[in-house]
Amino acid sequence: MVSGTCRKSAAQQTHVTTEFDSVVGLTLKVVEELPRLPKYCRHKGTGQAYVTLKGREVYLGCYNSPKSRERYDRLILEWRQEHDHTECYSLTVGQLCMEFLGFAAEYYRSEDGEPTTELQGFRYSLKPLCEMYRTVSVSEFGPRKLDAVRDGLIKRGLARSTINQTVGRIKRVFRWGVSRELVRSEILASLSALDGLKAGRSRAVEPPPVEPVLEEHVEAISPFVTTQCGQWSACNG
Repeated sequence: MVSGTCRKSAAQQTHVTTEFDSVVGLTLKVVEELPRLPKYCRHKGTGQAYVTLKGREVYLGCYNSPKSRERYDRLILEWRQEHDHTECYSLTVGQLCMEFLGFAAEYYRSEDGEPTTELQGFRYSLKPLCEMYRTVSVSEFGPRKLDAVRDGLIKRGLARSTINQTVGRIKRVFRWGVSRELVRSEILASLSALDGLKAGRSRAVEPPPVEPVLEEHVEAISPFVTTQCGQWSACNG
């Protein structure tokens, strides 16, 4: 038997739906009992985190460590896919990001199979989101929380264009979630209402202006390039 601390709800969770009875002519409430969401627990003797699944304790690693939290998220995602047919237990922001990055690791690859820079861009963009709202339900994540993430990026001194790109990637993750039926479309619509930062109308740092290329630099590469249709392009040989 495992000795540890673990918060459990006092009552069995229920899911209430309505059903129209054509014979009686009334809309009746139908109450369906649902299994409790397995909790993230701490084992007193070892200090390890664990979760009970199908009557078996699964150890996750050091309590409250990033690795144990990530493993818990993965196991709960599998549990939810098996048990939750009512959307009572909503996907968390961290679980959505984890699912997307699994997709992105396969999708964003070059012809030689190497990861593209876009994959790393998504990882950097999702890090501040997960730092603030990893355990928050996707159904509770709206434009005000997204604005809070953006405000944190402003305080870190990132350029306005970088912040807009980061927020845009976060929105794309939620759009992907809609396409996989992990996120409700109205959540994406609410996030889309948050406009990007405008030049000179925010506290964000403006990116440095793009300076013209020095003439001596152009002359230095001219032996190695050719002009096609008025554009510079690399020679093939």
